[in-house]
Amino acid sequence: MDIKLICTDIDGTLIGDGRRGIPQINKAMLQKATAMGIPVALVSGRGPGGIRPLLEDCGIRGAMGCFSGALVLDENGKELFGCPMEKPLALKVLAEIRNVTNVTVFQFGKEAWYKEQQGRWEDFEEEVSCIGVRYPSIEESLKDPATSVYKLLAMSDDAKVMDALTTRLQSLFGDQLSVMLSSPCNLEIQKKGIGKGTAVRVLCEHYRTTPASAVAFGDYFNDIDMFHAAGTSVAMGNAPEQVKAEATIIAPNACEGGLGLQLETWLA
Repeated sequence: MDIKLICTDIDGTLIGDGRRGIPQINKAMLQKATAMGIPVALVSGRGPGGIRPLLEDCGIRGAMGCFSGALVLDENGKELFGCPMEKPLALKVLAEIRNVTNVTVFQFGKEAWYKEQQGRWEDFEEEVSCIGVRYPSIEESLKDPATSVYKLLAMSDDAKVMDALTTRLQSLFGDQLSVMLSSPCNLEIQKKGIGKGTAVRVLCEHYRTTPASAVAFGDYFNDIDMFHAAGTSVAMGNAPEQVKAEATIIAPNACEGGLGLQLETWLA
């Protein structure tokens, strides 16, 4: 298979179990790909601060599709594409989220993310990303001209609450914003028309290749946009059946190193 670009999701794809880290087969095959001159990009809802350490852990220099495609950086950190949300619109979204109990909300700028307190979800985000900047409220952080809004993230362990909030925000802002669950606990909100497929298209143009020569790996609903943008799409064995149905290939589970095992068959 003639691969010209590899784009992979992180959680549930590159990493199967956060406690065990990145499977060695994944690291080895991504290193082999870059040694062969194939660009690798980590495409995730995370910001740059949460992606760079994983590139270092893999032992590669790679591009980054941050905030599910709202910010795309090349392997040198140069911005190729950026599309933050307008702050007045972000305030309207926050007003709706405030009507729901048991939901934590974060704001993500280009290099920093913003929190209101220190609790379970803040600890989790800092474990997988970087230390957040604390404000009295997210609304207060939006008043700071130095901040930007590449993404709002709502989190709750109540799946019914998250489903209802998703439906509500989609009905109110669906013509302006992308509102999508990236896991049962995570609701990602950003500008309409932006998705992981955006990162694939931007990177294909940057590396002067065609989407048909790109391969995308993922495991959840927000990866489907990336699947549709790439010529070949690979769903992890741990993906929901609806996600698998959108992929051209089903790999083993992420915990087993499904990404690396699939690449091994292509790069042998």
